[in-house]
Amino acid sequence: MRRFAVSIAAAVLYLAGLSVPAVALDFTDSLLGTAQRAVESELQRKVDQESRRAVRCAMGDAACVKAAEARGETVELVESPGRPAAGVSQPGDTAGAQDHPAVSRYPGSLIKWHDTQAFNPYAIATGPITGYRQIDEWTEAEGRLTRIYYELEGEKTHTEVYANYKRALEEQGFEFIAQGLFPQSSRAPAIGSRSWLEVQYRRNELPPGTTRLLAGSSTSGGSGFMAARRERAAGVIYVAIAVAQYSKDIAAIMVDVIEVNEVKTGLVTVNAEAMGNDIDEFGRVTLDGLFFDHDKATLTPASKPALEEIAKFLKARASMNFYVVGHTDATGAFAYNKSLSERRAAAVARELVDRYGIKSSRLEGHGVGPLVPVFSNSSEGGRTKNRRVELVERP
Repeated sequence: MRRFAVSIAAAVLYLAGLSVPAVALDFTDSLLGTAQRAVESELQRKVDQESRRAVRCAMGDAACVKAAEARGETVELVESPGRPAAGVSQPGDTAGAQDHPAVSRYPGSLIKWHDTQAFNPYAIATGPITGYRQIDEWTEAEGRLTRIYYELEGEKTHTEVYANYKRALEEQGFEFIAQGLFPQSSRAPAIGSRSWLEVQYRRNELPPGTTRLLAGSSTSGGSGFMAARRERAAGVIYVAIAVAQYSKDIAAIMVDVIEVNEVKTGLVTVNAEAMGNDIDEFGRVTLDGLFFDHDKATLTPASKPALEEIAKFLKARASMNFYVVGHTDATGAFAYNKSLSERRAAAVARELVDRYGIKSSRLEGHGVGPLVPVFSNSSEGGRTKNRRVELVERP
C-alpha cells in the first residue's frame, strides 16, 4: 500500500511540475495519510458488514454452524429460545473450563486458560497511549472476575472474530466504552494496537507463558480491543475482549468479564456530591439508603445516614426545588402500591422538613406506584431495584 501511494504521489508531482524536494515530501506524506485513512475506513466498513451478515446459530446446533461455514458466512452462537444462559465447555478445552454465560465463544475456538476470582479489581483503558507505557483514561471496576483465553485455529481471522463479538454485545444491549481494530500489527497509540494492548495488560496481568495474545510476528499480526458495560438487576457487568492474529492460522482471544458486586443493604448510602452530579446530568437521583418498615411508610433508624446526606445536598442547592417521588414494585394491587408510594414520598419530605430544617415549599411529594420500573419485576433483584424514592428537579 505504501509503494502504491508513493507511486501516485510521484505521478502527481511529475504532472504538476513540482521540483522542490521539501514540497514533494510534504505532498507525498499527505497522500500517504489519505491512503492510510482510506484503508482504516474500508476496514471499519468491512467489520460492520461482517457484523450485519453474521448467521445466528443456537448453541449445540452443529448442523447450523457447519452449513454457515460452508457458505463462507460468519457464525454467531446464541442461546436456544427460552433457555437461560449457561456456561458451556467443549472437548479440547482446558480441564474444568467453560464459557461465561454472558459471552459465547467464537465457533471452533478452544479454551486454553481460565480463571475466576470471587472479588478482584480490574482496570479498563478507555483512551489512547499518552506516554511511555501510559494511558490517562481508565474505568475502574471490581467484583467477580472471570478471565478466559481462547485460541482459534484455521482460516478465520481476528477481524472476523472481532466483528462477531461486537455484534453479539450490541445485540445484548451493551454500551461500548472502548473499541479499536487494526488489520496489521501497529505500534500506534490508539485503542486496540499492539502497543496499546501491552499497556492494558500490564494493569491486568496475563499468566506468563500461557497466552499468545501479545506474542507472534510483530510485523504481520493485527489486533483489536473492545470493552462494554450493561446494567442488570443483579448489578453492572463489564466485558473486555482483546483479539490478535498470532500467526496466519491462529487467532488469540482474551475475554474478561467483571460482574460488579451488589453492596449489602444498609452499608452504603447516598453521597451529597454524587447526588449533585446525578441531578446536573439526569435531573433526578435515586435516594439509596432509605429504609421503611415492611409494607408501611415509616422510615427506620437505618435511614439516618442517608437523610443527613440528602439534607446536606439540599442545603448546598438552596435555590433549587424538587419533587420527592415514591416507586414500588408490581407485587399486589395497583391502587395499594400507588398509595404506598405516595405515603413514603410524603414521609421522606416530612422528615427532611421536620428534622433537618428544609423549607417545606421546596419539596413536593408524589407517588407513581409501579408505573416507572428501572428493571423487570420478574426477579427479586429487579423488584428490589424498583422499590425506591427519587429526588427529581422541579422548575
